[in-house]
Parts: sequence; structure tokens; C-alpha cells
Amino acid sequence: MYNLSFDLRGYSPLIIIATFLFNFLMVSLLVPIAEEIYFRGYLLPRLSRFGFWAVPIHTILFGLFHVWTPWMAVARAIGIIPFAYVVQRKQNIYIGMIAHIIFNTLDVLTGIMLVMSL
Repeated sequence: MYNLSFDLRGYSPLIIIATFLFNFLMVSLLVPIAEEIYFRGYLLPRLSRFGFWAVPIHTILFGLFHVWTPWMAVARAIGIIPFAYVVQRKQNIYIGMIAHIIFNTLDVLTGIMLVMSL
């Protein structure tokens, strides 16, 4: 069984800072770029044969990929659908990348502030 604790007093400040920086780099930059390259750059164009339904199908697949956060499925779908339509219409993956990086960065910063306030 996992012991999830937000008590960081047992860790050195260097370890805490390194962990937060690694988390920030991965979740705020590298993961969104990789997801956008695959989902909006590779998968979405291949779903275009479904016409209007390409983006809803794409959104469902994106939600299923994030299986570890099922409580965010509705919010994620609401947030992704507009960007997927814009990326598809403009054929510009950078729009999705920038939005994804901004949303993930806000999420990580909120989590860090929450943990540090405990």
C-alpha cells in the first residue's frame, strides 16, 4: 500500500527543490509537447476521415490515455475540444502546445503552492 504524505519535513531542501524542478520540467514542458505531437500532430489528422466526429473521437482517446485521472475526464474534454478544433482547422500544432503547456504549468504551480502551504 502506498503512503501518500505531504509532510516534507523529513527531506532536505535540496531534494525538495530538485523534485519540484523535475516535476515542473516533465509535467509543464516535456509531457505536453510529446502529447501534442502524438495526439494533435499525428492522431488527429488521421481521424479526419470521420469528419465532424474526428475531434470528439480524438477527445475520448485523449481522455482514455489519461486513465490515472478519471475525475478530470469532463473538465479535460471541455478544455481539449476547443483547442483540438482550432488545431485541426488552422493545421497548427503550436496552438495546442502553447495552451497545453500553460494549463499544465498552472496545474503544477497550484500543486506546488498547495504542498508548500501545508
